[in-house]
Amino acid sequence: MPGINKARLQHCILLGIIFFLSIPVSGQVISDGRYGGFMLGYGVSHPGFGQTTERVHVLDVIPRFSFVQDKNLGSDWYIFNRELWIELPASVILSDSDNNDHHDIGMISATFLMALVSKANSEVEPYVALGGGPVYIAGDIDGVGSDICGNYQFDLGVRFKLSNGNILNFECRYHHISNMGMESPNVPLNSTKFAIGIIIPF
Repeated sequence: MPGINKARLQHCILLGIIFFLSIPVSGQVISDGRYGGFMLGYGVSHPGFGQTTERVHVLDVIPRFSFVQDKNLGSDWYIFNRELWIELPASVILSDSDNNDHHDIGMISATFLMALVSKANSEVEPYVALGGGPVYIAGDIDGVGSDICGNYQFDLGVRFKLSNGNILNFECRYHHISNMGMESPNVPLNSTKFAIGIIIPF
């Protein structure tokens, strides 16, 4: 698979962040029952965390589609929405233990998450989410054993409404990938990930 120029990749990331911050987005988008999001993230797997043996660094591009299932559950400081999130992440391998897949498109996923989003404060909205889905492993990562795998993840994040109307999203997550025992070997990737993005209408 052809490599990606590192300087060009860095320029694209910078332009993407500037683009995120320049789009005016109304807070009303979140209360209309459905909304979208787009995030850029970084993740790394940790050898010795469970059965993980490979250290893989990735850049994640994550479109997210959100659907509010129930609004204003609870009361007082623990009012929250229950939401369904559908993510379609693509991950570029920045480096792995043997560097065979340096700058290759490494993974394409479809992830389904159930989220609880705090609505007690309209300016700051923390949330938690849990879910998983299928993953296609395009890169040759030692020990994974199969092109078709599964993932599950646990997310902690917070959204901030800025003075210009933009809504910024910050998130960290625990992410697990394995082939679910369908092939051998089945060495999992246990990773931590961090992402920044915006809320957008659709």
